[in-house]
Amino acid sequence: MHIKIEALTSGKTFKNYKILCGELGIEIKRSGDSRKAQFRELERYCTYSKVGHSIIIDKVFEQPLEKTKRKGNNTVYSEFIQLLILDMLALSKNGNMSISKGMLIKSVSLVNHNYKYCFEKRKSLAKYANTDTEIVKDFYDSSNNSFKKAIEQALNKLVEKRLIMYDIIIKVCEKGKFRPRKASSAEKKMIMTCEKQVLDELGYKEIRHVRLSRHWSEFKRRSQTLINECSNLKYYFAAYDITANDKYIENECKELIGFLLKEIERIDYKKKLNQTACSKLLKNAERRHKRSHSIFRENNYRISENYIHDFKKLIDLLINEDAESISNQIEQMEVQDDLTYDIDHSLPSGL
Repeated sequence: MHIKIEALTSGKTFKNYKILCGELGIEIKRSGDSRKAQFRELERYCTYSKVGHSIIIDKVFEQPLEKTKRKGNNTVYSEFIQLLILDMLALSKNGNMSISKGMLIKSVSLVNHNYKYCFEKRKSLAKYANTDTEIVKDFYDSSNNSFKKAIEQALNKLVEKRLIMYDIIIKVCEKGKFRPRKASSAEKKMIMTCEKQVLDELGYKEIRHVRLSRHWSEFKRRSQTLINECSNLKYYFAAYDITANDKYIENECKELIGFLLKEIERIDYKKKLNQTACSKLLKNAERRHKRSHSIFRENNYRISENYIHDFKKLIDLLINEDAESISNQIEQMEVQDDLTYDIDHSLPSGL
């Protein structure tokens, strides 16, 4: 909006909003929010006071103030994650931590205790939630992508501020030992060779394709068996290896909210981040559902009238921090499925 600055003088009184707009050459707005935006813009040029309907100009600035950038949801989302990562680093012994993506998204409360547990039991989860397995698959696919992007955006922002540096590393744990360590180059090559062999045997080109398929558990089992046969490794995983610039980290945390977080503050920010995650996932699902109607595709489950309802149900079960554990119920369904399979395959031939 362009304001006729020459119409602003200290002590000048505009009888009402309509006269103000006329003299300043700005559009008369009907919406309350639009009017508030106009007055926020006016505050860049002067201070004013209101008496009844009148607007009185108190002081006119020699130079307009810079526009205040309003923080969008994504900025707030990222700042919550940055703050909680810095808090975790501050709690660590030497300002360094190696943590898997799954553990990190759980530690900052982007997901609840059910999320990881149910990932490998998606078929039983679909039964429990009374939804389609394709919707469960879509939920994990979209949420995993969203969380990975959010975590790495926050990490990269902290790198830009030179508060941390990080690498993505492979960690391994040897048989008979309990503490994982960073994998050697030879171990990484061996892991790649084993995984590539199983990937080819299952007919997949990329890990991300098998991760959300019915073969994921089989891929992990066969890869692990092969690695166990070729080495002394018990298990392995990818992790973010994060090192803090602890000389400056305290000032940054004070700037972002306050450091070191008290327990009640830590709980509060995790709760706010969790609520934001729930809201963002639902809004993204609504956008996908709306977009799916303009893209005709056979078996497009996103068109289903139940898509949003079922997605909300999965958010409540797997993301909402107030959700109760469903591990026992899912485990019972897994046992029942195994029992049904055994019975079906043990019937005498001909029956």
